[in-house]
Amino acid sequence: MTKNDIVNELNKMGYEVREENVVKNSVEFLGISIIDSDRYMIPVFYVEDIITKAEQSGATVKEIVRDMLKIHNDALRESEELNKPIHFNREDFLKRLYVGVQKESKEDIVKCKTEFEGIEKYLFLRMEALNDAIYSAKISKNILKNVDVDESEAWETAENNVRKETEIIQLSGFPMSAEECEMFVISNKSRFRGASAVLNKKVMKAFANLVNTKKIMILPSSIHEMILIPCHDCEYDIESCSEIVKLVNENEVELTEQLTDRAYIIEV
Repeated sequence: MTKNDIVNELNKMGYEVREENVVKNSVEFLGISIIDSDRYMIPVFYVEDIITKAEQSGATVKEIVRDMLKIHNDALRESEELNKPIHFNREDFLKRLYVGVQKESKEDIVKCKTEFEGIEKYLFLRMEALNDAIYSAKISKNILKNVDVDESEAWETAENNVRKETEIIQLSGFPMSAEECEMFVISNKSRFRGASAVLNKKVMKAFANLVNTKKIMILPSSIHEMILIPCHDCEYDIESCSEIVKLVNENEVELTEQLTDRAYIIEV
């Protein structure tokens, strides 16, 4: 099965198909989407994933296309129920605006570098469907212009939205060495693109005061969360911690959800 087989089958059924290279966290994929609606949320299907699943299951082109149409139509129904047209009004836009983090990229979106080498922050819209699925869309300067939102206001609003949902939870049963150490996860309530919570200085300062430390080791777990380790009297080896991050990325984290292969230490 090839991409052309899938596209030709959709064309025969009367559907227009758009092909595009989609970048997810600095990883490029060939995507196809079915264009029969002006709604904001139209799913993009990644060709390599579709073909791999088809080969594993033995599905035919017709079966694959049928499944794609079901996902597409379900997304359109959810979009209609949530009343999500192409352009959000200003108030609704700001309510859904958040900060995400990813590997540094060349994407043409509203973004900037962070204090963590190799990691950038960016603005995105978060949308929840009735089936609890969460969708997101990265923000460009043109989108901000369309909804009449200044970039500085967008950052401030998005950062406040992140702060309101930030959670820090202590981990147990995950030792890094023979010695005991405290480990915490910082994210948001939905565990969706919540690693950006670590950028909030007030949150990190409050956490440091709570655990009685001035230095914190940060391990990027994924774009969704980070691990915090208070540095008390002992000093953690940042190279060893970076090796742990690298191993976890290689074995546990999807390529599109990975951040850097290193740990960081910050002082608060």
